[in-house]
Parts: sequence; C-alpha cells; structure tokens
Amino acid sequence: SLVSELANLDTQNNKTILSAVASSIAATSAKADSRAVIDVVGKFIQDIKANKNQTLALLVLGEVGKCRDLSSLTEIETIVISNFNSSSESARQAAAYALGNITVGNLNKFLPHLLDHIQAKKVSEYLLLIALKETVSTHTTSADNLMSFRSFVDLITPLLLERAITSDESIRNVVAECLGRLCIINNRSILPHLLKLSKSSNPSSRSLVAISLRFASSPLADSTYFASQFHGFCNLAHDADLEVRRQFMVTLIGLSRSHSDLVGKELRTLLALIYQETKPRPDLVHEIDYGAFKKTIDDHKPLRKVSYQLLGTLFDHLSERLDLG
Repeated sequence: SLVSELANLDTQNNKTILSAVASSIAATSAKADSRAVIDVVGKFIQDIKANKNQTLALLVLGEVGKCRDLSSLTEIETIVISNFNSSSESARQAAAYALGNITVGNLNKFLPHLLDHIQAKKVSEYLLLIALKETVSTHTTSADNLMSFRSFVDLITPLLLERAITSDESIRNVVAECLGRLCIINNRSILPHLLKLSKSSNPSSRSLVAISLRFASSPLADSTYFASQFHGFCNLAHDADLEVRRQFMVTLIGLSRSHSDLVGKELRTLLALIYQETKPRPDLVHEIDYGAFKKTIDDHKPLRKVSYQLLGTLFDHLSERLDLG
C-alpha cells in the first residue's frame, strides 16, 4: 500500500524528510474510514513498541491525531509518553509533538490528562509543556480552531503562571510562548496576567512577559484590546535588567513589522530609550582573568546590537516617524 511504501522510505533520519513523510501518511489516511485509520495507527504503534523507526512512527501518530480522534486506542498516551525517556533526542521531541497533536483530536479527554501529567511532574516537564504548546499553537491557525479552544484557556492559565517564576530558562521560554499564543485565543483573559507579571520583582518573569508579547500578535487576535493594553508593557523598555530590555527590543522588532501602527503610537517615548541603548556603556565592560589569558566582556553588547537592528526595522516600516536629524 501507499502508506507502507511511504513508511519504508529512506529518510536518513532527516527531520524535514521525516516530517514530510509523516504528513503524507496522515493525508493519505485522513479520508479513510475509522477502522482503516485505527489499523494504520496500530501499525505505527507496533513499530514504536519494537523500537523501529520510532521518530517517524511518533510523528505519524501526531499528524493523524491532529485530525482524527484516537481516543479509542487506550494505550496511546502511555506509549507516546514512554518515549520521553528515549535515548534519541529526535524521538523525544517527536513524542512531545505526538502527544500535543493527539490531544487536539479529543480535547475533552486528552487535555485534562496532559495537564495532570504536567502537575504530577513524574516525567519530563519540559517535554510535556512542548506538547501543550503544540496543542495551543494548532488552535491559533484559524477562527474555528480558536473558538473551539477558548473555553479551555482559563483551565490552562494557572498552570502556566505557576511556572512563570521557574529558574529553568527552557521551561520559561515554552511557558512564554504558550501564554503569548493564548493571547491570540483570548487576550482579554491573558494580558492582565502578563501586565501584572511585567511588574514582578523577578527579572526572569519580566523577561518572560517580553517574550510572550512576541507571540501574542495575530490577525485572529482582538487587536483593539491588545492596542489598548500595549502602553502598559512599554515600561519593559527601560527595565533595570539588561536581558529584559533586550528581549523587549526583540519583540518590538517583530511588532514593528506586523503592527507598525501599534509601535508607532509609542514611538516618541521608545525612540529616546532605543537611541540611548546604541551608546557604548564602559561601566558594563569588565575583564575576566583566566590565568593564562584575560578576556574582555561587554555585558551591554547584545542589547546594543539588538537596538541597532530595531532601528533598522523602524527605518523600514516607520521611517516617516523617525527623527533622522
């Protein structure tokens, strides 16, 4: 069969090829009857159990699960999560992708289970959050998907906010993206929480807010409400912490391209701060002695570089509002 031929292709473990093959298998199965879909998925479950083509098999489960309800396969969650302990990085990532997209196929059954797994912390919290990110992201691709997920936003938000203060940067980054994408679905629910976090005494939490805003912009979002709240986040541009300021500048680069009017309204205040960041800061230059040699470190350099990149973006999209004198 075509599915068997695709499954036996030599993918050379290339991520792009694997994803394309998995998508092709899912597309081939998409219009089949339920029994045929279960048979196809069952074949790939057996491959996973046999440690055969695990990454491809997991990706197929995710692709099929995104468009078909696989809840009748009672062991599917356990099998997918067991691969979080795989020695293969690609298999672990594919397992997270699979779990997140299988959840899409039956939110009422699988989403509470996913949230329970995250709270229990018995397996990789990072991979479980990656799975949740996949679930959320899928529901920001169309108005219909967005509406179908809106009732789950308040269920997910407390769990994410609990992890906004974690010391684990990788987890914070996933949480930031999840919160940002939830803004697309219901920013009236999420933005007040982010605004409160932007005033946190914890610089990592404030940095998380700056990153979240990067993902909150979409034609599907309530742009009027987002615009009405944006001014409150601009205090991040003069935050005491260098990394918070850098992350907010990176966010402004994206917003200048997608929502130039939004940034334009705040430009008078922001420009002075951006120009200030382009100046070298000798007070932030220090030397580290490694014994055999010394190295000069400029802590302000990453922020200075992003500031110039932001000015270039503003010149491209808001040149009429820049003071070029």
